[in-house]
Amino acid sequence: MILVTGAGGKTGKAVIKALVARGAVVRAFVRRAEHDSTLTAMGVGDVVVGDMNKRSRSPGRLRERTRSITSVQTSIRTKWLSHGS
Repeated sequence: MILVTGAGGKTGKAVIKALVARGAVVRAFVRRAEHDSTLTAMGVGDVVVGDMNKRSRSPGRLRERTRSITSVQTSIRTKWLSHGS
């Protein structure tokens, strides 16, 4: 399973479209639940709603949501991934 973060955005949706076309199983990570129906219609198997900048408020949640992930594609910039920002 491939996790696509930033899945509700233009780049994320383009990546999902390409992955699904190749038969990949995709889990989408988005900030807002409003993306759920669109992503499901695109062939996403699981939509996870959350904010990676607030990971400390729910310890272990990101780890739990990535347990079966074999690859991650990200199109987001988060505070904890940024260096020197």
